[in-house]
Amino acid sequence: MSGTPAQAPKLIASAEDGLFSRFLFYAFKNEIVWQDPSPQSHTIVFNDHFEALSQSVLDMIGFLEQSPTVVQLQPRTMAGIKHNFCRHPFGSNHFHQ
Repeated sequence: MSGTPAQAPKLIASAEDGLFSRFLFYAFKNEIVWQDPSPQSHTIVFNDHFEALSQSVLDMIGFLEQSPTVVQLQPRTMAGIKHNFCRHPFGSNHFHQ
C-alpha cells in the first residue's frame, strides 16, 4: 500500500488498538522529475517483463518441488533462537514446543 503522510491518520486513527503495529512506514524524498508516460519513452514492455519473471518463479517452484530439503537445527542453535527471537518484550516466552 502506498500513500501520502496525510492519509495515514485516516487509516489508523489510534496506536492503541494494535493496528498501527502491523504497518511498516517508509518515507523517502526524491527529486521531482517529469516521467514521460508515453509508450515510446519506455525501454521495457512491462507485460513481457512480468511474464518472464513469472516464468522464472514457476521454474523455481518446479525445481524446489523436485528437490525437497530438510533443515534440522542443533539443540544449541534452537535454544539461541528461542532466547533471542521468541520472547515477549516484557519477558513472557510465547514459544511453545
